[in-house]
Amino acid sequence: MVPAHRYAELDAALRRRGGELAVAPDAYRRAHELPGWYGTFTGLTPVSRWLPTAPGQTPDPGGSPPSPRACRPEPPSSRTT
Repeated sequence: MVPAHRYAELDAALRRRGGELAVAPDAYRRAHELPGWYGTFTGLTPVSRWLPTAPGQTPDPGGSPPSPRACRPEPPSSRTT
């Protein structure tokens, strides 16, 4: 899978040359990264939580769990397209 930031760079490069991708970078990110697609498949996916960490960092297993509100995926209706 192409990381979303690289996909956005590819989109920009193609647009400079008069081309375009079939899927916009924001839609690609929503479809390929969690929690972007989670709301679409909530009924088919196990209950999940996201822990706030820096990219590439593993959450501290001994630390206190974050509140469910902090981990809840963003509702699809509040996203901008």
